[in-house]
Amino acid sequence: SVGGGSLINVIAYQADARLCCETEAVPALEEKLTELREQICRAYQHTEPGLEIGWTFAPVNEAETVLEENEAAAACDLMELAPTGAFTMMDETMSLAESSANLGILKETDGKLELKFSLRSNKEYLMDLVIHKYEILAARCGAGLHMESRLPCWEYNPDSALMRQVERMYTECNKEAPELRKIHAGVEGAVFIEKQKRKGRPFEVVNIGCNQPDVHTPRERLQIASVGKTFTLLKKILRELE
Repeated sequence: SVGGGSLINVIAYQADARLCCETEAVPALEEKLTELREQICRAYQHTEPGLEIGWTFAPVNEAETVLEENEAAAACDLMELAPTGAFTMMDETMSLAESSANLGILKETDGKLELKFSLRSNKEYLMDLVIHKYEILAARCGAGLHMESRLPCWEYNPDSALMRQVERMYTECNKEAPELRKIHAGVEGAVFIEKQKRKGRPFEVVNIGCNQPDVHTPRERLQIASVGKTFTLLKKILRELE
């Protein structure tokens, strides 16, 4: 069995697997696991310095079953080949993702393996490409594919008049210019843009919010001092927006 993750839009904090082997193969398996642990921890020493990998051994319960060899191979192929991480970047410094995917939940129930991914893109065309990759992969590995929902893509508009108005209001409220950021997320503004687009109406959206370090991780938190500033700006926008 395998399992990991708790929510579709959260970076998985831990995962586990149960493997089965002959008793005489235990020393060789442990040697291989030790070697892999050293390699993995070294590969991710800068991004995951606290990474821990461990294992225990126990006799197999006679009532337990294992996957057929071909099923296990197909499951491993699916997990190995499933596209994850950043695929394209949107800025000149190549530091901000434009399209990406994250494996949020992995679970196995009664021999059925289920992988739940969260796909994000700032461009519709790139979203189509990512989805197509999963369609091909599922077909090759004998898996089914179901898309629960698809958020519209919110493409960045550097000439947004609304953004300039909100920028001015923030400066007036805080006596300093705001830090404008492009973000890689499927926030709700995209839904409003898509609905108005279908009606043939031009529509602009800006996203404002409090400071939230380490979003979508178990370390996510909210900077309380930023709440008042955000609320003051929101009130000013509602009063003065042209």
